[in-house]
Amino acid sequence: MIILFRFWHFYMPLLSLIKWVATASLGWAESERDNDISRLLIFGQVDAALAILEAGNPSSADRLFFDVRLLKSQAKLTAVVALFRQVLQIEPNRMNARRELAHTL
Repeated sequence: MIILFRFWHFYMPLLSLIKWVATASLGWAESERDNDISRLLIFGQVDAALAILEAGNPSSADRLFFDVRLLKSQAKLTAVVALFRQVLQIEPNRMNARRELAHTL
């Protein structure tokens, strides 16, 4: 029993760290792409932002999210709230849409 306890306490944090790194690295590229698109939209470089979006094989939710962020950068906030909610209906766990909706409200 003591051996099992020591094994558990030694290897469990290591396994948790490996799982965290693997999960974090999967979302890293998407997060970086999202940050690049946001920066370009802020500076009005819509064509460059759209090129980055298209390079990532976007889903319908990705395209809608892009359009909503474009509207947000143009300060069309009334439409933005409804459209962010629409994105969340398509992908309820999309954290960046939740964050943007909260920021807009």
